[in-house]
Amino acid sequence: MLHIILGILKVIGILLGFLLLFLLVLLFVVLFCSVRYQVQAEKQAGRTEGKVKISWLFRVVSVTFSVDHSRRFLLAIRLFGMRLPIPGNKKVRKAQKRKRTKQQRQQRKYRSQKKEAEVVSKSINLTETLISETDDTTETFSLEKKDAIETPISNNSNTPETFVSKIDHTADTFLSKAEDIEDRSEDKKGSLWQKIRDFIKIIYGNIRALIVFLSSLPEKIRQTINVFRRLWSKIGSIVAKPGQTLKLMEELEAREVFGNAAGYVKYLLHHYKPRRIKGFMHFGTGDPMITAYLTGILYLILPAKADDFLIQPTFDEVVFETQIDVRGRIRMCHLVYAAWKAFRDKKLRRIIRYLKKRV
Repeated sequence: MLHIILGILKVIGILLGFLLLFLLVLLFVVLFCSVRYQVQAEKQAGRTEGKVKISWLFRVVSVTFSVDHSRRFLLAIRLFGMRLPIPGNKKVRKAQKRKRTKQQRQQRKYRSQKKEAEVVSKSINLTETLISETDDTTETFSLEKKDAIETPISNNSNTPETFVSKIDHTADTFLSKAEDIEDRSEDKKGSLWQKIRDFIKIIYGNIRALIVFLSSLPEKIRQTINVFRRLWSKIGSIVAKPGQTLKLMEELEAREVFGNAAGYVKYLLHHYKPRRIKGFMHFGTGDPMITAYLTGILYLILPAKADDFLIQPTFDEVVFETQIDVRGRIRMCHLVYAAWKAFRDKKLRRIIRYLKKRV
């Protein structure tokens, strides 16, 4: 009895160990596997396009936001290279269904033509073999004795009519076997296709929540922006009163807190800044002084890795043309580290509680 209980505990321990190992691997992937982003924009005469692509886990999951020249917004979510349908987008689903049915129809037609060609070629080879056998048989007939030749043709089993009947019978047998093989292959393909469909349904059910979350993400971002707007307006009303603002900053030690917050933001920008910037920008405001100021500001803003980005200012006309390709990566471990440092800052939490009460 005791060894049974120990065996059960051993199995439970192994399962818990595998579960813990899976959670550790998942945590490691989320924290250290980089999220790569790519921003492409083009503005030329009569043409404006833009695309933002975000991929994770070696492009296993990718999300693409794009705007074409007709200013139509497009969203594409891909998993293992397969495009997932967006809830509520009936046009996309219908187009994908038509495309799938057309491909399946073409594949069935190609398979049927290929099988027919194989059957015809095999039957031709078989008839040629049998005809060659008949020729050999007739030659042997000429070498036999006269009494064997004078026998009735109806009694000879190697007559041409007999070979023709054999050819017909063999061809019918071959065609029936080919049909049986085709039916069996179709049954196997049907069962395999059913398994694939069930697997895809399971994946779709597990990922549907992720798609719904991504679909509702713009609304959540909008709500967050509204909260920050209210907070900014409140901060503006506080700053409008200099005496009260100075007193509040002294009480809450805001200068030190803002310095620490600036350090956290600087840390994130250092790790999340673009790794490569390519393209050009041709612009002009019509005012030479403003154009020169903007050119200097752009050269100050651009990072050191923007050697492939060309700035072409024009001082005598109003023009704006650009083509830019920005690529970088984001690791969650840096964000978690900055958030942990900010969470442990007691003075920052004190200011946040104060602003929440005032808002």
